[in-house]
Amino acid sequence: MPSDELLKVLFDTKIELEKTLNLTPNEIQKEALEYFKTNKKRIFETFISNKDDTKKLYLSAGASGAGKSEFVKSLNRRYNLNVIDTDEIRKLFPYYSGTNANLFQKASIKTVEYLLDNSFKYNYSFILDTNLANFSVADKNIKRALKRDYTIEIYFIYRNYNDCKKLTQIREENEARVVPQKIFNQKAKGSLDTIKQISKEYNDEPNLSFTIIDLDRDDMISSSEIESLQSRLEFYERELELYLIS
Repeated sequence: MPSDELLKVLFDTKIELEKTLNLTPNEIQKEALEYFKTNKKRIFETFISNKDDTKKLYLSAGASGAGKSEFVKSLNRRYNLNVIDTDEIRKLFPYYSGTNANLFQKASIKTVEYLLDNSFKYNYSFILDTNLANFSVADKNIKRALKRDYTIEIYFIYRNYNDCKKLTQIREENEARVVPQKIFNQKAKGSLDTIKQISKEYNDEPNLSFTIIDLDRDDMISSSEIESLQSRLEFYERELELYLIS
């Protein structure tokens, strides 16, 4: 690199360092939103690049630390799918450290919406890697996918809630990914409530299937086994109640 160009990089580095040291939380939020607005094409190409003719939507569900990301990675290794993951999205934004994830909520939501809009528009198959903790949001995406003739596969990943919490603590130490206890509880309950409601409202939908992946038992229960599935979800609900009062 020519010395004059390197000098410009040096000064830019000092400017960025000054920002890192002095930006307020509000300014960091604005920087993240601005980054999204000016880098839409790059963001889309980062997360959505593999095109096929299957038109499938995969949804993950489960508590934080249940193993959803690991399940998605295993699935992706076999099928080379596009993955929309808010944890990975946040890593793109300037000044993200892991401990300040709350500052990137607005930018992350807008990015996910943008990726969803364009994935559906151009008929890409993809995995939406979330807790699925909000039924209204999940229901909206399911209806949207069905309207566009997608096949939908939902996977609820389960591990004992104490073990889930331990994994979030390990991630906090290793990756600075912080999940406060209140948020952990909300996501665990919301995800379970959502999958229960989906199992009731979409049980007769031929283009939607859902499967419980129980990593403690090394077994699976599909939506075709509705009585066993409902019984297992009730067991998980009791387990969660015990965890929340412990």
